[in-house]
Amino acid sequence: MKKLKITAMLMAATMFLASCGNKSNVESNEDSSQTSKQGQEFFLRRSVSNPQGDKSFSSIAVITDGETIYDVSIDEYQYMDNSEEIKPVPASDGEFGNGAVAGKVLISKLQNEEYYSNLMKEHANATKTLKEGYNAIEEYVNGKTIDELSKEVEEKGDDIVDAISESTLVSTKGYIEAIIKAAENDRMQSVGKTSDIANLKIKRNISTPHGDKSFAEVFVAMDGDKIAAASIDEYQYMDGTPLPSADGEFGTNFKDAPLISKVINQDAYSKLMKENAESTKSINENYEDIQNFAAGKTAEEIEKAISDAGEDAVTEATLVDQNNYLQSIADTAKAE
Repeated sequence: MKKLKITAMLMAATMFLASCGNKSNVESNEDSSQTSKQGQEFFLRRSVSNPQGDKSFSSIAVITDGETIYDVSIDEYQYMDNSEEIKPVPASDGEFGNGAVAGKVLISKLQNEEYYSNLMKEHANATKTLKEGYNAIEEYVNGKTIDELSKEVEEKGDDIVDAISESTLVSTKGYIEAIIKAAENDRMQSVGKTSDIANLKIKRNISTPHGDKSFAEVFVAMDGDKIAAASIDEYQYMDGTPLPSADGEFGTNFKDAPLISKVINQDAYSKLMKENAESTKSINENYEDIQNFAAGKTAEEIEKAISDAGEDAVTEATLVDQNNYLQSIADTAKAE
């Protein structure tokens, strides 16, 4: 099975997509940590949307049993003027950074929380930080069913912000709608099992497992010190179905090609992998192999597997950088 190495030629290839998507139903790894595999099935689901207008896009992860929401993680990405005060996303100092117009860099609001909160205070008289707003919304939805939240949004509309005293985010309704979207999105999901779904916690991180042409978002559902499920996506500038807000102010920061999600564009991206690198598996199948391998393991067990295996720890995967993806999952699990 030939290992994949995506070349610059592949990355520059032009694709025109009428539609895209993926069905990523990841099964729990069956060959490790059987104790953590007993119990209730749960879903780690994700979505991208634009709850706060057309200047940014949000990336939201949700743990759900299909009806009730047990944990949520919100972050948003926005272009800002490049300065020493901000921290751009990884690979911004490499080829990825060349995808934005001059003087602009893409940032994670969470990684620049203090800077962005100061902007909120200066320009919108915010009395709470961005993270406090996110946390308040996340705590409000936890324990509620998708139907309950949908009904509350329908009945209260924009006034739902009044029910969340710790949040001063004017787009609170939009965030809750985005959370509902994520909780219902079985096209971007990993499946795991746990003996205590209420104890699961989402961790997230961004990294560069595949060079400087893209950056990855990595999510893990932690069951104590074990990874009960993981989810990977990568963002890259190339022709395809763009991220939300691409047709608004967010998109004015693209230099040539739009910013896309590889998972959302998996059909077209996988076709290029096959044509240019003789791939025998789709990008999502590779992600799933890596995610399955990590499920049920601790970060330390993943790192030991990488060390013991050498070049390729996941024999089912064909991505040449598979160990880097595994390390990114371990790093996410270890993050505070």
